[in-house]
Amino acid sequence: KENYKIEKYFIQGNDFSYPLPFVIIKPYTREKRPLLFYMDAAGKDELIKNEDEISVYLNMGYTIMAPDVLGTGELSNTAFKGDSYIQDFSFNLFIGANLVGKSIAGMQASDLDILLKSIQTLEDIDATNITAVVKDEACSSYLHFAVFNRNIKRTILMNPLVSYEDVATTKNYEPRYLWTAVPEAIRYYDLSFLQSLLVSQELVVVNPVTAKGDYVSPKKWDENNYIVEEVYENQNMKKKLKVIFTGREESPASFLNEKL
Repeated sequence: KENYKIEKYFIQGNDFSYPLPFVIIKPYTREKRPLLFYMDAAGKDELIKNEDEISVYLNMGYTIMAPDVLGTGELSNTAFKGDSYIQDFSFNLFIGANLVGKSIAGMQASDLDILLKSIQTLEDIDATNITAVVKDEACSSYLHFAVFNRNIKRTILMNPLVSYEDVATTKNYEPRYLWTAVPEAIRYYDLSFLQSLLVSQELVVVNPVTAKGDYVSPKKWDENNYIVEEVYENQNMKKKLKVIFTGREESPASFLNEKL
């Protein structure tokens, strides 16, 4: 491009038979810049085709990394559907993973661990200063990874699922939210527990949604996620937490400018 370049990579994990593709988007300079890790549930191409959004992030001083993890983008299932294929999601694959003691969310989180470790070798990226922007149902998988990564300084969750409990108690839920659920999770924890474990970093939650994909009200958020605010407050980190309800689709760029 005229003002930036897109470098295409893939990395092979030790325990997996598939390569993980990702792109690095950066200006034509050699300066060491903080990383904007951008994860879209639809895959990296959703960002690549949005040149205006890319320019905004680069002008803020970031280098951008955008991956495809298992089940998204180039790693989407295109061959097997099974007898329970609903709204582009194969429940056979979801249940198959469960039957061998795994989950789609867990495998995606493992992909993220491999990907974030891979950038340690890139000299023009400050891998100790990472801001993550995560969108839609990918937020659930990301949270399982992020609680173990201390190099992420700020997380912005765009339209995250309010809770696994909401999926379990909603009759006509969106299949995409089950895809990144962990079997039996709500016996032990919910997504709010994972968010509260990010207390060492800044957390911005924008327009959380129900299992039907509708924006939740502040009241419903408080009922499902009060533990997040309690933990941030008890750790004297309340100023690092921001929950935003606008009721409309938003660009993550506007929240990167927010001063917490």
